[in-house]
Amino acid sequence: MSGISAIGNSYGSYGVYNPTQANAADIAINERLNTQIVGNNAGTENLTYAKSAANITDSALGDITDYLQSIRELGVRAKNGTLSSDDVASIQGQVDQYLQGINDVADNTVFNENRLLDGSKTTYNFAIDSNGSQVTLNTPDSTVASLGLSGLDVTSSSFFDDVDKALDTINSARSSVGAQSNIFDHAWKQNLNSYENLVASTADPLNDIVKTYQDRQRDQMLQNVKFIMQKKDEENKKTASINMLA
Repeated sequence: MSGISAIGNSYGSYGVYNPTQANAADIAINERLNTQIVGNNAGTENLTYAKSAANITDSALGDITDYLQSIRELGVRAKNGTLSSDDVASIQGQVDQYLQGINDVADNTVFNENRLLDGSKTTYNFAIDSNGSQVTLNTPDSTVASLGLSGLDVTSSSFFDDVDKALDTINSARSSVGAQSNIFDHAWKQNLNSYENLVASTADPLNDIVKTYQDRQRDQMLQNVKFIMQKKDEENKKTASINMLA
């Protein structure tokens, strides 16, 4: 069970009232507040996963952009009338290697066993609060085939048009992922504010002991979120390193 879930369970077990001293209405109000708090905490954890998946996706798309720029540069070099047929064939070989690199990135960009860029799954939904409200991360199919670059020939008259279209596709995808990532950030901040407001909305004044307990809960929640983000960032760096070696 995650640390955030454990927080919710502790909060539900102990509550902010002593049931022997509160009337039935207060208990009901308190339980509803606890339900919202636990749901929002779980949603906040989901958002850290959404944010991490978006970061990994963006980093991988950046690697694909680098490959495409290198391919385009090779196309310019190939347009040299003094090159021999062997020279052009060598350049084509480099192009083919970079195309394979793009496929390797698409195949090996993985988050929690989900392949984000090979087209096998392109939509990921995340519940973000106690009401089940959702945000969505859409990831693009970034394989060579999906980019229209299968069999790309450096001598083809459509070479630059094909590469530029692929670049436009990847740039558009990065913009979309960036916009979704901003939504995740906004929802995460809203959840933290909601948590504080819900705790402040308890029926009875909080004594010092309960207030200290609630502060500890919030600190623990933030520590768990920070831990998850660090873990996923480490996975992101590991994935990037693997892609660079591919």
